[in-house]
Amino acid sequence: MQSRYYDPIVKRFLNADSYGSTGQGFLGFNMFAYCGNNPVSGVDPSGARFVNTMMTDSGGGWCPPPEAAYYTPEYVQYCQKNGYFLKETYIQYYNSSVEACVKDAITAIKNTLSGWDGTCSAGFSFSGTLGMWNYNYQIGISIDFKGNFALQHTIATGATTSNPYGSACVFVMITDAPSVKHLNGPGYQFGGSVSIPSPALTASMGGEFNIIDAGNKYYYGATGLLGITTPGGGIGELHAEWGNTNTILSINIFDILLGN
Repeated sequence: MQSRYYDPIVKRFLNADSYGSTGQGFLGFNMFAYCGNNPVSGVDPSGARFVNTMMTDSGGGWCPPPEAAYYTPEYVQYCQKNGYFLKETYIQYYNSSVEACVKDAITAIKNTLSGWDGTCSAGFSFSGTLGMWNYNYQIGISIDFKGNFALQHTIATGATTSNPYGSACVFVMITDAPSVKHLNGPGYQFGGSVSIPSPALTASMGGEFNIIDAGNKYYYGATGLLGITTPGGGIGELHAEWGNTNTILSINIFDILLGN
């Protein structure tokens, strides 16, 4: 209002207030203080009475926000009619500023990572062999640098050098595909595994080279497996399989964080 000068160093006005008291307790008599010596949490838009932005006071201070919805037309009219300050305007402005900064940071991360290609999948693999034919089912979570998370499964069959056996493994697969969407469709895998024979369940580990057929382009990857097998499978095997991958459900973490 340019009626008084304020010294931010000592946090005092250099000349006295025209009001002898604001009627707000002991500090209301201090004609050189601003907002009860709390300029961080208080404001004094009229120069006659300070209010605390951290308090809700329906007795001439801040308009209490309703429980359910904020900023309905009725709520705004009620506050204006009764001469209340709209506390939510300050809070909403602050929250909007913070939200904007967070969204800018998330967008920057998204734009940076989106330029990278590659996927990583992890899950469970179950195989069974009858003679030379091998049957395989895999299910797991696939992620990429675009922020996609997908639950995918693969059904495959092929030929193997193993004796009849069954296995259950955990697997991790890394590919150069641009996104998890490119993992859908036909694919091929060539690999093998080694086991330590025992009368009971046998520990095994293996690896595979993967080829993903994306229609107009092939992508490549590698898979590591670790699990258990039934007895009788031998100390090692080689296999070649072909199958099809489908997405059960997918989300994009960046879209969720940005509210898209």
